[in-house]
Amino acid sequence: MSTAAKKGYGTTLAKGGTSVGEIRSLTYTGMKADSIEVTTFASADNCKEFIAGMVDGGEIKAEVNLLAATTTLITTDMLAGTVATWTVTWGGSVGSVAASMFVTGFEPSATPTGESKASITLKITGKPTCA
Repeated sequence: MSTAAKKGYGTTLAKGGTSVGEIRSLTYTGMKADSIEVTTFASADNCKEFIAGMVDGGEIKAEVNLLAATTTLITTDMLAGTVATWTVTWGGSVGSVAASMFVTGFEPSATPTGESKASITLKITGKPTCA
């Protein structure tokens, strides 16, 4: 039996069609639903009861090679509080996530003998579209 697994090679991150270049790694934290406790004195078998609450769309976290264009795009949006449509397209044609997002983190770093890179964090606001 062979696997249907796909490589992450080719994964892209784009803001409104403008690609963020040279992604080294990318993580989508995923959606999370709040749980609301609704326990009463009549709850069955002395057990707490819960209902689903609001959904948090999550975050996109990317590590990229530090490029001038990326630095300008990210810092301009972060300082302005810009909400824009961002899309992650997973390599191997396994799907995508698109949503309104804003920049919540930009952490550049460099070493004398290594590369210059940056960590970028985008917060999803509203409902993401996963395909």
